[in-house]
Amino acid sequence: MKELEFQEVEIRSGGVAFKASRSDLYRANLCLRTAIRVLLPLVDAVVASSDDLYEMVGSFDWTRIMTPDQTLAVDANVRDSAITHSQYAARRVKDAICDQFVRKVGRRPSVNPQQPSVALNLHVSRNRAVVSLDSSGSSLHKRGYRVAQPAAPLAESLASALVAASGWPGTLPLVDPFCGSGTIGIEGAFRVLGIPPGLTRSFAFQGWREYRADVFSAMREKLRSGNPRPELPPILLSDWDDGVVKLAASCVRAAGLGHRIKPFQADARELALPSGPPGWILTNPPFGERIGEAKSLRNLYRQLGERIAAVATGWRVGLFTSDASLAASFGQGLGLASHDRVAFFHGSLACVLWRYSLA
Repeated sequence: MKELEFQEVEIRSGGVAFKASRSDLYRANLCLRTAIRVLLPLVDAVVASSDDLYEMVGSFDWTRIMTPDQTLAVDANVRDSAITHSQYAARRVKDAICDQFVRKVGRRPSVNPQQPSVALNLHVSRNRAVVSLDSSGSSLHKRGYRVAQPAAPLAESLASALVAASGWPGTLPLVDPFCGSGTIGIEGAFRVLGIPPGLTRSFAFQGWREYRADVFSAMREKLRSGNPRPELPPILLSDWDDGVVKLAASCVRAAGLGHRIKPFQADARELALPSGPPGWILTNPPFGERIGEAKSLRNLYRQLGERIAAVATGWRVGLFTSDASLAASFGQGLGLASHDRVAFFHGSLACVLWRYSLA
């Protein structure tokens, strides 16, 4: 957000706050690479019960936001509070809004949990409740280029965060020998080329009463034309499974990068690196949670480390896994005890990006 020059950026529990105009909100949805959604807070208060929540929601004039002809949905998250049931809390929010419409105009909006005209987010933590407009709609990690779901997919927003945390400068080679659907390489290319991740998708704010289609269209067109795209350094994506490679190639083409990146079939234990200056190896090998048992993977990790040690002098390595024993096997093969680490979550799974330097 700071790189994009948003104002008053402040880290908070569970998110980042910033000051935004209408155009800033549009631009945040189009351009933020690691965000999941962009919320516009409307009303907040301390609530000790569901009745308090109902009163808080009812105190806001919802006719400013929507009409009874529009549909709504409420996504709720409740923790460490007197209110303990997220679904019940969401229902109380919907009841308060619908009851207000009945009182004011004699009709109530309908609920559409799949494709609402107006999506709301309720967050209750330590009895502080905040109801926000969800300007994004479907999660911002959905860029639109993933043509099918592979096993254990790496979310696009997480892949972009890994690229950033790896320290890859965007001018040196990037290699992923367990490429899956190609997400790390695609997100790395988007960063180098300055391609906004939300350029081809739609957003919930396009259904708002105050939506300015002319402002949004002009902004998207400006971002689409942008500056002349720089050349990409070599981005090598490979996987041992030919079916996975075909999926990665389809995703690369859908991302508009088919003429720049060509995924190929290869065994990571026989890793070959491009000639020229050393670059970055950044990869998310299978780590046993959903694909196979971790014990059977330790040899693979050790052999991968041995191969990288043999061919990657001067390179930097980022290994993303949830299993410290697998990382230890990799480090054993690499012959390096020295590393640093960055903590992440892959969904609800605690993971680590282990970073090594073979300089």
